[in-house]
Amino acid sequence: MQEYGDRVDGRIAAWGMAFADHVEVVSVGGGLRMGLSAPESALHGFNVGNRIRARLVWFNR
Repeated sequence: MQEYGDRVDGRIAAWGMAFADHVEVVSVGGGLRMGLSAPESALHGFNVGNRIRARLVWFNR
């Protein structure tokens, strides 16, 4: 997810799946797809300037 400012607002920016050896991430709009070695690596692609920060949110069944 992306948070705007100091928790002023936020949005889901992408979804993904973590496997034992890699991670697959797709942006909500579908324009960006990443295959990465770790979930935290995806954060760099969704930080924008100093005001928009990305963070991981995990789904718990």
